[in-house]
Formats: sequence, C-alpha cells, structure tokens
Amino acid sequence: MEIFGDPIRNEKEFEMLSGGEYLQKLSVGVVIKPASHYVKDGVLALRSLNIKPNRIDLTDVVYFSEESNQKLLAKSILKEGDVVFVRTGNTGTAAIIPKELEGSNCIDLIISRPNHEIMNPQYLVYFFNSEIGKRIVTSKEVGGIHKHFNVGALKKLRIPIPPLPLQNEFARILAHTESVKYNLEFSLREITNLYDSLSQKAFKGELDLSKVNISQFEEESNSGKTLGKKGFKPTYVSLTIEKLEQIIKSQFGYQEFTIAQIEDILNKKEIDFNNSMVKGIVKNLLSEEKIRTEYSGLTQQVIFKYNK
Repeated sequence: MEIFGDPIRNEKEFEMLSGGEYLQKLSVGVVIKPASHYVKDGVLALRSLNIKPNRIDLTDVVYFSEESNQKLLAKSILKEGDVVFVRTGNTGTAAIIPKELEGSNCIDLIISRPNHEIMNPQYLVYFFNSEIGKRIVTSKEVGGIHKHFNVGALKKLRIPIPPLPLQNEFARILAHTESVKYNLEFSLREITNLYDSLSQKAFKGELDLSKVNISQFEEESNSGKTLGKKGFKPTYVSLTIEKLEQIIKSQFGYQEFTIAQIEDILNKKEIDFNNSMVKGIVKNLLSEEKIRTEYSGLTQQVIFKYNK
C-alpha cells in the first residue's frame, strides 16, 4: 500500500476518519448459543475460521434454519459489499462479502457496511490485513487470555482515508495484479507437471519415441521455423472419474483450481468431455470429500482444492 504512504505518519495528509464516520453500519454477528440453531442445510453462517485475509473460505461452514434466520438472527444477515472482521483469534482479519453470499448469516464477527461515497471496501480490507493494520488492531485488543477486537474499538479507530478515485485505482490495479499472478502460477504449474511427467516416463523406460516422427522437428529446427500442428491428428479418449481425479492431482496438487481450468486442460489433452460431465464428476468428488470448495473474493468465483 505504498501509494498511500505511511498511515501512522500520514505524510500525504489524507483525511483521518473513525469507523463511526466512514461506516454506515457496524454491529456484531450472533454470539449467544448459535449452535442451538444449527441445522443440516439452510442459511449459510460464516464463522471466524471462514474469514481469511481478503477472501472467504467455505471449507467448513454451518447453517441456520430459515425460521431462526428471520426471527432470531436477522440482525446478522449479510449484504454484498459488507466487510466482516474477526473478533477473536486472528483479530482484525477482514474480507468482503461477495454477491453470491448475500443473505448469509455470521457468528461472532464484526459486520461493517462502508459508506461507498467515501470508502472502497477493497481499501478497507487491505488496510486492516496489512502489517500496519494488524499492529493497529493488536494495540486495540481487549481482554485477558482470550483477547478480542470489539465494535467499540473499530468505531473509534481513526485511519487515513485517501480520495475515493485513488482508492478505486488501487482496487483496479490490485484486481489486475491478482489475475496476472494467478494465471502465471497456473501456467508454471502446468509446465512443471508436464516436464516432470515426461522426465519420469523417460527414466522409467516408459517414454516410447519410436512411433513419433521427429523429421518435422528436425526440419523446422534446421530452418529456424516454429513447429506448427500440421500432420498431427488428435486422438480422443473418454473422461472417467478416475481420470479426472488423476488430472486434478497431477496438475494442481493441493493448489486451488476452477471448472474452467479443468476444461482447458482436458481440451489440451484432447479428452472427450462436456460441461455437464465435468460438473457431475466434480460433484461426486465433493460428496466423497476428496475435494472441497472455497470462495475467492478476489476473483469473485468458487474455487476447488484437493483435500490432503
């Protein structure tokens, strides 16, 4: 966040506002015996363990009944664009509620609703998740052994508020940077996995080049031209749950992935499939708890990870 300078010295002389001034809403989620309202399926309720820096983790969630949600717990219902903070544990950790989670509930989290006329939620989240933000939150913690960050502290805490256009520019650059980073990491994993696979087969004696016509490689290499796809015919094989699971393990390991990325790999591997088939297999892997889902607030989409 160097574009904003040091928030302690505030050498850029940004306006200093308290939470009570830049937030339209500030409250706390359900704190009194929430477990008594849990049901197997219903309204999703976020807890501290679901709030990671700048993102929502849906690996382990609980649910409230519709009746409890409307009658008893309505004050904790979340809206798109709300920023939630962890009260106990990793205090001050913040994430934005995406459109897909609007209407969900929360337990023992600070709920804030930024005034969008002066505050971009991305700036607020990244400020509190920064090293400086963490130090500020730590200095405001209360309690003995189990310290917590409360609503009163956030309401009084004054932070520098850059002009909204600068906040918006920061959010735009951030989104672009995260997108580039994600694509580069995905490409690197794919190249590394391919190299490792070929190397292993070669040293095991499983890589048979006798049936591969390399004359075109030699000709193109000698002529200095780039190898094209002329003369190559795709051989399609059917997709099975075992094959897709193997692809997920080899291509992503325990890193995050999306349905679109799986389909891109299947196309490159020339495997016959359709979208419904892929989603059906992924659903089966989820039911068998071989993979899990998370929501990425940065990419605004559901992602998957293979369970260890």
